[in-house]
Amino acid sequence: MNGELSSFTYQNFFDELLDGRTIVIEAKNLKKPVNDQQFSRLCHIVQNMFKTTSHLGVFFSRSGATGFKTRRSLRDSRATQILFHAITQKFVVVFNHEEILRLKQAGSLPKLLEAKIRDIESSSSMPEDFNLDWKKINIPDHLAKWIPDVVNH
Repeated sequence: MNGELSSFTYQNFFDELLDGRTIVIEAKNLKKPVNDQQFSRLCHIVQNMFKTTSHLGVFFSRSGATGFKTRRSLRDSRATQILFHAITQKFVVVFNHEEILRLKQAGSLPKLLEAKIRDIESSSSMPEDFNLDWKKINIPDHLAKWIPDVVNH
């Protein structure tokens, strides 16, 4: 992608969704943000149970998910979201309480989805000044499960 976003239009996006595609939805009414384990579960469902019919999972969570509005770490749902998309080219987005309330406005769903999808695409693309001076690190197990043939030592 060379740091560029793929061309996104509402029409193309919804044409694909309506062409026999499934949107996998999960809702949580929790006081705390959805953690990585819960987020990974929805990623697993999108990737394995709806492998050929879904490219979009949506989490409705009153408190959002970990790593979206707070300091980020590799234990957060946000890290899983970015890695999941980079490997599968599928999206799992999260709507928090404020965003759920915005859905009352006509036309807000496609706008919010577009913004979330652009954010994931830009976060999972490789920057143009990518440093090829590799350093070997162990990937945390909860992230390594998304990368085939990763063995941590």
